[in-house]
Amino acid sequence: MLRISTEYRKGVFFVRIIGRNDNGSKIKEVLNIIDELGINNIVLNLKKLDFLSIEQIKEIYNFKENRKEKNLFIIYDQRKSRLFKNFLPNLDKELDVFSYL
Repeated sequence: MLRISTEYRKGVFFVRIIGRNDNGSKIKEVLNIIDELGINNIVLNLKKLDFLSIEQIKEIYNFKENRKEKNLFIIYDQRKSRLFKNFLPNLDKELDVFSYL
């Protein structure tokens, strides 16, 4: 089962996705909501996500490519971080985002 936790602090929207998301639709829903709200600084924490599908990766790439004005940071398991290397800033912990802004 998938859980999503969100928090807005000091101008940054933190989205934590925890568990297993087999169909990939939840990440797309979250990204659509972020886009509708017009939030510019987003940290997507996928460290506790058990599974990341090709469709989910494409959704994240498409979100960043289509919204260049938004700052999207990602936290992901370091063994799998090559998926986003040189495309998104990969943070070790959420509070590191404030050193980028």
